[in-house]
Amino acid sequence: MYNFIEESVLVSEIAFQIRIALNANQRLKNAVDKGEKIEIWGSIQSILVSSANVSKILWPSAKSKYRKNSAALRRVLQINDDDILSNRDFRNTFEHYDERLLTWLEKNPLPFYRDLAMNPNLEELYDYPFRDISFKSNIHRGYNSFDNSLVVFSERFYLNKLIQSLEELLKKCQAYGVL
Repeated sequence: MYNFIEESVLVSEIAFQIRIALNANQRLKNAVDKGEKIEIWGSIQSILVSSANVSKILWPSAKSKYRKNSAALRRVLQINDDDILSNRDFRNTFEHYDERLLTWLEKNPLPFYRDLAMNPNLEELYDYPFRDISFKSNIHRGYNSFDNSLVVFSERFYLNKLIQSLEELLKKCQAYGVL
């Protein structure tokens, strides 16, 4: 179990990372309004990296010697084991994007793919010339500004759920005594 100082430092770091993610979420909203694609993706990346940092503190790898301590920290902060932040699959999708991309390229001889697509689920409304090609399976990363979701290799992730979880966790950190 962490001692009080270690626990306090970790809770402070969690709150710090959450604030970075929440600030990035506000930048994302502003960038969408202005149509600034680089700022949109930079904000998304910041949200994901900060969220992953929180996740790593609360759910370290199985090899970590701090695994038991993190379980105690989750109990102190009253975090459920099924919290969205515990989802390693999505976290790993972004952390190991290069590996997933190379694996996809090995398995797909068709060199067509789209990256950084905007509002990708809306494309099915339009008639495009290659009807036999599934655009959804060829979108590596996409952002839907209408429902604030990401599509990565055909998997959808809703940022609003993540932001809500982070906001609730920040309140718990503040109740713990972190400003």
